[in-house]
Amino acid sequence: MAEFNDRTGETRKMNCGINATIIMYRNSHDIDIQFGNRQIVKHKDYHSFIRGQIRQPMIYIEIEHQTIMCENPDTGDIFIIDAGDLEKINGIHWSSSKKGYIVNHKKKQLHRYLLNAKEDEFIDHIDGNPKNNGNPKNNRRSNLRICTNAENTRNRKKPVTNTSGKKGVYWKKCLKRYGAKITFNGKQQHLGYFDTVALAHKAYCEAAIKYHGEFANYG
Repeated sequence: MAEFNDRTGETRKMNCGINATIIMYRNSHDIDIQFGNRQIVKHKDYHSFIRGQIRQPMIYIEIEHQTIMCENPDTGDIFIIDAGDLEKINGIHWSSSKKGYIVNHKKKQLHRYLLNAKEDEFIDHIDGNPKNNGNPKNNRRSNLRICTNAENTRNRKKPVTNTSGKKGVYWKKCLKRYGAKITFNGKQQHLGYFDTVALAHKAYCEAAIKYHGEFANYG
């Protein structure tokens, strides 16, 4: 029988740049480690520890009643969830995608994961409207709603090609006036021409309330 070699106390630097120490060595396939910030990770493989492949867990901070701010120490990514969802996401590595959404290692988006969304379902971040500056990292359930693709599109900000600075407003060069338009059910509706951006945008906002309702975005 091979002699048991207790490696408790052994310290190595992980790939994330933070030292970790073995605080419990059961065997080479079952160890507990503690990172330099005192966070503990249990039941990991010793060989992963040797290679520095054990990730520091997410940092959870309660920022207000029943709301948790989560920080990925590897990347600095921060997002918000309800405290009741902490157990659901705990132990999973989360980071930001190129579009700013929080995803796991399989590229599953956090908001879809929380709501168990089906493949044909869309999830809308309610604070996509400019009153809240739009925040795909706000994944509190009160900020998420299942919707259709059309409804999700209505809540988007103005496109990067917009030159007027206001959603639904464009400059009509030949008339030297500002035009307003809105899309509803796949069809574009012209709202008229106006002397100022403000007047054209006012027409768009009124139409957005009428046609888009709770999904209206005035950006």
